[in-house]
Parts: sequence; C-alpha cells; structure tokens
Amino acid sequence: MLCHLSCKPMPARRARGFSLIELIIVVSILAILAALALPKFSNAKDDSRVAAVASNVHQIINAIQQHETTNGTLPGTAAEGVLPTGLDEQLPEGVFSDTEFGGSYQWVNDNDGARLMIIEASTTDLFADLDEMLDDGDSGTGNVRYTGDDMVIYFRDAPGPTNFSQ
Repeated sequence: MLCHLSCKPMPARRARGFSLIELIIVVSILAILAALALPKFSNAKDDSRVAAVASNVHQIINAIQQHETTNGTLPGTAAEGVLPTGLDEQLPEGVFSDTEFGGSYQWVNDNDGARLMIIEASTTDLFADLDEMLDDGDSGTGNVRYTGDDMVIYFRDAPGPTNFSQ
C-alpha cells in the first residue's frame, strides 16, 4: 500500500464520557430504585407518627392514673387542647399539645365516662393503625373508637379490657 505524504495514521479514539444510551440506562435504573424505595419511606414516616401518638396517649393515661391514685378522683373535663388541672406536674411539656395527626387532645370526664379524645384530626387514615397498637384494631369495639375526624380513647368505661398498661 502506498501512502502519500498527506496520509496520516488514524489516532486512537479517546473516551470522553458516557454515551447517550449508557446515561439513559443509568437514569432508568435510578428511577426504578427510587420508585421502589419511596413507599418504604412513606410507611416509615406514618409508622413514626402513629408511634408518637401512641407514646403520648400512654403518657397521658399514666398521668391520669397517677392523678387518680394521688387525689382519689379523675381530673375534671378540660377544654380542647388544654391540659386537665393537676396533670402539669406528671406530664412532660408538649405531650398534650397538637397531635401528630393534626387536631388536638381533649380530656372529658362526664356522665358518658372518662375519655381522652383526639379532636378534628387532619390525618384519619392512621386511626386504624393507632387502634391496633393501643387496643383491638376495630373502630366499633374496645376502648378506642373513632368516627369521622375524631377518635375517642375510653379510660376504663368502654366494654372490654384496656391495653394501656403495656
């Protein structure tokens, strides 16, 4: 083969990055992984909200039991979002504030029985999970009952055993 002076050997091709196909494949794999992981993070967030409310309910019920043991009577009814008289020393600050479900707590002690209520919750789809954690998981039986955006947690007057001492 004869080569003229203008004939130069072809330089080796240098890789300067990824091809478009390689980038599309990587982005597709990342999108699939993100789609698989997102529901897990969402469930973890919901689980932590339910656990936080359950913890607050346990603390409130324990404070009410301590108040009853000390004073011989349950605290009287308090307005929505207001800590019942005599519980301020038993409860850490912030436990009786707004719930993780939105809405607020209310303690009611009247002719219909003693109960803790979650009033006007904005996230009611987690009520069943909280009911399952605190009670029997059935909204119509046990000591935890809910309808609409309110949940009622009976102190001891609802039929069936309580699960609060756990």
